[in-house]
Amino acid sequence: MTEITGGELFARALQAEGIEFLFGLPSPEIDPLLAQLEAHGTRLVPIRHEAAGVHMAEGLYKTTGKVAAVLGNPGPGSSNLLPGVVTALHEGVPVLAITSQHRLGIVYPSPPSTFQGQDQLELFRPAVKWGGPIFQWGRIPEVLRLAFREMWNGRPGPVHVELPAPILYETGEEEDARVLAPPAYRGGSPQPSAEQVDRAAATLAQARRPVVIAGAGVDHAGAHAQALEVVELLGCPIMSSMAGRASVRNDHPNYVFGFGPAGDLARSEADVLLVAGSRSSPMPARR
Repeated sequence: MTEITGGELFARALQAEGIEFLFGLPSPEIDPLLAQLEAHGTRLVPIRHEAAGVHMAEGLYKTTGKVAAVLGNPGPGSSNLLPGVVTALHEGVPVLAITSQHRLGIVYPSPPSTFQGQDQLELFRPAVKWGGPIFQWGRIPEVLRLAFREMWNGRPGPVHVELPAPILYETGEEEDARVLAPPAYRGGSPQPSAEQVDRAAATLAQARRPVVIAGAGVDHAGAHAQALEVVELLGCPIMSSMAGRASVRNDHPNYVFGFGPAGDLARSEADVLLVAGSRSSPMPARR
């Protein structure tokens, strides 16, 4: 039987999720985790401002497809993460926001005497897809699984986990908290049925003026070539959404700049729009 700290257990769970980078600043509350990062394949990248750390995580995901974690210290340090986290929410970027916290006995609620204590759970609630605290050593892997499941459920996005210091300093038997690899607890992404694919293909085949709009999901899925294959098969224009500008080359002969008169004309004259990897809203009625 081997006892490990909550910090090591958390580091093992991060390793199981493939987290290679943690962007943030150290603090005493989080030390047991920081001490175990290198041994479990995660590199701490110090930053000058917490929001910049989230943007670095965003850049890592958009260029490599890898998810990173970011760290905020109790109080203002965690609050500084929010501008980057809100951006990640709107951009559909998966990132794990970790906020360290004081002893449970002096938070929720925090008296005025607590140094930089605040309710970080409520602070992050509107800015993330899911957020929750870890109040027991044995639930560290479970809560992280909940967070990562919600991170990838539907459109990807940021999630938040709160880590009170005593949980990281506490020790327990490693056999009492199993760390599972993602395939053991998380399903794959939604897939269309054959009937849905056939109906979409028939609609496009019958279209006289189809137009393809490529969203950020095309870029995230690495489906650039497949999107262009459809465009070349149909011989139709392709443009990108605002967030999906990296999804299609602007030197492709079928590319149309979507945010000017040419894009407006192509959309208005299209009889079928194929929106790939993007959300859309109802078009206003013509007068």
